[in-house]
Amino acid sequence: MPVTHEPWLVALSIIVAIQGAYVGLSLAVQIGDAVGMRRRLLLAGAAFSLGVAVWAMHFVGMLAARLSFPIDYLVFPTLLSFLVCVIVVGAAVYATSSGPLTLLRLILKRQERREDQVRSRPPGWRSGWRPAGEGARR
Repeated sequence: MPVTHEPWLVALSIIVAIQGAYVGLSLAVQIGDAVGMRRRLLLAGAAFSLGVAVWAMHFVGMLAARLSFPIDYLVFPTLLSFLVCVIVVGAAVYATSSGPLTLLRLILKRQERREDQVRSRPPGWRSGWRPAGEGARR
């Protein structure tokens, strides 16, 4: 089964990837110095831009392929693949912008989360007491 490609669509796929990577990485390099809302917006912008670049490059690349049988692209799975791409790229951007990942950092982060969970409970719950019917064992 020979596969051919439309050269102009292949070129478009490359241009989309380069442009999206440029914008996304331009935003991502600013994350380390940012704090608060600006940091969150830069993370979201970088994740969205890089996610769009990766997804669009592959989607346009698939459109460039000329196969001997017809191909249909369903809307829901196509949009779902886009969402997965943006989420995975966002997780990667977040992980890389938070500094080097070490075992100590993982342990400390987990401990912080546990302490936050305990602090967010009502005072009686911290000692293990629970009102009747609220998860108490019978």
